[in-house]
Amino acid sequence: MGASAAISLILGIVLFLYFEGIMRNEALNHQKNLFFNTRATFQELTLNSFKRDLADIVNSPLFDDYLLASKVEQVLFRQKILQLFLRKSHKKYDFISFIDPKGSAEMTIQNESRHPAFQLDVAKPHNSSSFHAHLLSLLTTLSKSSFKELWVEGPYKDEEDNQYLLAGLAKRDLDTGLFAGALIIKWPLSEFYDYLGSLELSQDDTFLVYSPSGELLNGRSSRTSIKKVSSDWSNYANKPVYHDPFVIQHEKELFVIQDLLWVNQQKPLLRLVSMKADFFQNERNHVFTIVFLLLISSMLLAFLLSFFLSKHLTQPISILSKALEKVGKGELSQRIQEISHAEFQTLFASFNSMAECLEKSTVTKEFLDSIFTNISSCIIVCDKDYKIQYVNPAICKLLSRSKEDLIGDRLVSLFEGNDFDFINDLDKDLKDCHPPYHEARSFCDASGNKISVSFSAIAFEDRNKKPSLLCVAEDIRHQKRAEDAMLKAKYLAEKASQEKSTFLAKMSHELRTPLNAIIGFTQILDARLKSENISDKSLKNFKHIQSSSKHLLSLVNNILDLSAIESGKLDLELSEFNLQKFLDDIYTTYSGYAEIEGLAINKSFEKTLPRKIISDPTKINQVLVNLLSNAIKYSNPGDSILLKVSQNDMTLNFTVKDTGKGIPKNDLKNIFDSYVKGEVPRLQIEGTGLGLNIVKSLV
Repeated sequence: MGASAAISLILGIVLFLYFEGIMRNEALNHQKNLFFNTRATFQELTLNSFKRDLADIVNSPLFDDYLLASKVEQVLFRQKILQLFLRKSHKKYDFISFIDPKGSAEMTIQNESRHPAFQLDVAKPHNSSSFHAHLLSLLTTLSKSSFKELWVEGPYKDEEDNQYLLAGLAKRDLDTGLFAGALIIKWPLSEFYDYLGSLELSQDDTFLVYSPSGELLNGRSSRTSIKKVSSDWSNYANKPVYHDPFVIQHEKELFVIQDLLWVNQQKPLLRLVSMKADFFQNERNHVFTIVFLLLISSMLLAFLLSFFLSKHLTQPISILSKALEKVGKGELSQRIQEISHAEFQTLFASFNSMAECLEKSTVTKEFLDSIFTNISSCIIVCDKDYKIQYVNPAICKLLSRSKEDLIGDRLVSLFEGNDFDFINDLDKDLKDCHPPYHEARSFCDASGNKISVSFSAIAFEDRNKKPSLLCVAEDIRHQKRAEDAMLKAKYLAEKASQEKSTFLAKMSHELRTPLNAIIGFTQILDARLKSENISDKSLKNFKHIQSSSKHLLSLVNNILDLSAIESGKLDLELSEFNLQKFLDDIYTTYSGYAEIEGLAINKSFEKTLPRKIISDPTKINQVLVNLLSNAIKYSNPGDSILLKVSQNDMTLNFTVKDTGKGIPKNDLKNIFDSYVKGEVPRLQIEGTGLGLNIVKSLV
């Protein structure tokens, strides 16, 4: 009981200090957040607003035109700029004016009249001398400041004690870069004070605004007098700039001070002060009451808990501890008998269930030995020095060696040629914590025969925490033989394909030589027959000989090209040639062929085509010839064929289009296959069906 009371007392003190710290932090955070929001609002009302409005006016093209215009033209520009002044001021600024380097206010808008005043000379003020002096001071500062730098000065008071800030932005001449004047605004601080008046303060809070010199400008308090706060704070009024909230605790009062700075000036514009009277007294009393009640409650609870624990927890926990100790020693048959404590019945039942599951699932040494004995994979266990400690019957059978012969031998002795480099690599991988080692290796049996195996190894720790190595090997001789047979079949197939290509190339060459001779003689005969009168039958027979020989040569050429494509020996021979002449020759040749079949070939060559290009004219000719031949073959008399060539950047697009029957949808997927031809009812089309296949390969 004494210990419980002491613990409760200590707990009460800790709770009191803890809650007091929380209340203190909450009060400080509240004050800091109040200052943060106030500073952000001030920045939005001044920095962001001034910079946005002044920059919009100064950077307006009207200003540049005004500075470059003549005196007469400037009158017109003044009217437009003053309208811009009116839109920007919008009852937000008491005064907005553009003042030249000499101090002359060339364009001015005043909030009282909202009318422009053209000739207000701040260098020679006739009234409001302090205001004009402030204007001249700011003008001098801006003339020396960097371009586009916003400058703010104040706070100032006018004759009616109205407080205001002056802000200005310099304007540079675009041609010379010299100071051309400044745009200056007068902003009343009443808008900021209105915001401060909207803040919700507690009855102990006071919020004050001072000038940098320590003069009280504005204050809000719900109870404490402003004079009292001002006098207490006077000791801190002449301190350096307070960039961040500065906290001062004085007797029962809490002061927080922060300056509202302009970003490019180290001198503060305004100094904010917050004071909280009777600091924490109410909160401390409230916390003390709560902690006292908690202390009494905790002492009573401690007494009840100690009585309950001594009677209902100590005995069951002792029983459970002894049972766990026995299970830890391997007595998996240990069970706990049911007791009268209902709270522990579920726990004891769970323990009994766990012990039963462990008894059923725990693997015995005999069970593991049975698995290792009957498994077909070879299992080897080595110590850290790669000395064999255990082998199963499968490895003994594979190597034709006894278990006694293998145990104690080194792992490297199992491999072909005692491969020590392999052991070094394995040792490095395992020490570097790599994933399990796996590689195809070769064992040697007792007779020195090579046995291909798939070898895997992984490091582990035995029951004594000693590093060991578990190795598993699979006989892959059947797999290796199958792989060798597959490689041999692949080699024979590739060799047969090469021999086929070679045969086709030789045969095509042997066939093409006599065909070229036949075609040459038919051309000579054709020239002679034109000058002689022969019968129509003889002329028809001659034409048949001529067309058949050309068709046969085309077949041979297709076979030769296909052979070259399959063997990968088709190369491009690039040269420069006249594109227009090349296209005209193809058009002239195949227009004649089409005319014989009752067809017409139309051409469409863009005028912007290059005169000469670098490419392989033979391959392009072969592609176009195959496409035009197909178009002629598969068109009916009266149809037309279009040969179109267009240019797209650095690409030439060749198009062959006919008005024939077309290709059925079911055949589209096969049109580029070898030896595939479309069927036309009117006649049997000649050809091998290799044309489009060669075209695709060439392209």
